[in-house]
Amino acid sequence: MQQFTRYKKDIIAHYHKDNWLSLIKTIQHFWITYKELYKIIDTSRIFNYREVDWIKEKKCSSCSIFKPVTDKYFYTRKWTDTYYSACKICMKLLATAYRIINKKDLYIKRKEYYQEYYRNNKRKIANQKNKYYYRNKQYILEEKRIGYKSSKKQFLKNFLFKLLK
Repeated sequence: MQQFTRYKKDIIAHYHKDNWLSLIKTIQHFWITYKELYKIIDTSRIFNYREVDWIKEKKCSSCSIFKPVTDKYFYTRKWTDTYYSACKICMKLLATAYRIINKKDLYIKRKEYYQEYYRNNKRKIANQKNKYYYRNKQYILEEKRIGYKSSKKQFLKNFLFKLLK
């Protein structure tokens, strides 16, 4: 099989796209085999879009499935009106895989961010805590009483259990 450069593959794909009714014409023009042509078509960026019944479809770069170009299937880029090359499902899978692989690094970054935020906003956080406490004083005190009683019972159980051993 011949090795084609990216430029040559694009030329063949464009030629085939313009003459899509005749595969033989493309094969004869570039002196390639059917197998080579179909390999170029599968890997070509030109064939990532197609129209079926007036609905524009796009090929997902991860799963290689054609899906309609809508907000239901693809995320839009914030700075332009274009869509990402991977579909929503594949992007979610990639994000979860990234989170699983880099769990420790993300934990460290998140911890550093919260510490920095706390250092920069101590007064604001203290005011929020005070407001919450005064709004929910009865509830907080009741929860403290319940917690104190349950921890006292647990302490006595453990203490007696150790004495009886």
